[in-house]
Amino acid sequence: MSKSCAYCKKNQPLTKEHIWPNGFIKRFGSDGVIYNKKVDRFFKSDPVIRDVCASCNNIKLSSLDRYLCELYDSYFHTVIAPGQPASFGYNYEKLLRGLLKISFNSARTQDEENGKIKAHDKFSDYILDGGYKPNDVQLRLLIVTSSTMHIPEQGYTGQLEPEFFRCTDISYDGPLSNRFIVRAVIIKSYWFYIVLSKRREEKAKWNRFNKGFENWLVQPGEILRPGNVKLEIPVNQTTYMHNDLLGRLVDAAS
Repeated sequence: MSKSCAYCKKNQPLTKEHIWPNGFIKRFGSDGVIYNKKVDRFFKSDPVIRDVCASCNNIKLSSLDRYLCELYDSYFHTVIAPGQPASFGYNYEKLLRGLLKISFNSARTQDEENGKIKAHDKFSDYILDGGYKPNDVQLRLLIVTSSTMHIPEQGYTGQLEPEFFRCTDISYDGPLSNRFIVRAVIIKSYWFYIVLSKRREEKAKWNRFNKGFENWLVQPGEILRPGNVKLEIPVNQTTYMHNDLLGRLVDAAS
């Protein structure tokens, strides 16, 4: 008997679904693009998960991959230089659905922790079809620029660039951390934070979370709002790449 599809929930033969759009891997074309948590290293590959039916995979989810690849060609392929602002045009629904798909796919390759798979699963129909504005999710964007790295003892000076993809948990430990899950989908200079509430939360709870997150360890990025199609990010709302940036985000609560 076939297991049920992670998205449509129907019992059908299952196929391989790319965790990241396959076009990202083809466009990048070099080593060191994907981070694997289990082996703690970056590598070039095309990771997949095998719990999606052919109909969902080849039609509805593939259309989201195509949209993300269009954004890659327009924006994501370029590492933004320090001291430069950024301008990002987007379709909110397609962007959110595509990023939720990546995050949900990635979450299903790991053990269930802190309810994150369940928190994603309630959006499976939205990822497939869209058509409404979900209340239990927030999308933010932080621009991370390249930086100059100095190692005086080695006489080395070079560029440190966010030349990788990663989907990861953010170990936010501020106010209401027990009620919200924060994930990051990182595509070079574009670091998207996906905030998921574990249950339906009133506006006051979201406001309290936002205040805590915006005063946490690093710059929280700008909120991408339904109905908007473009975001201008000034220089003072960007941050630069440095060695412990990911560690501060991912290991903050450990």
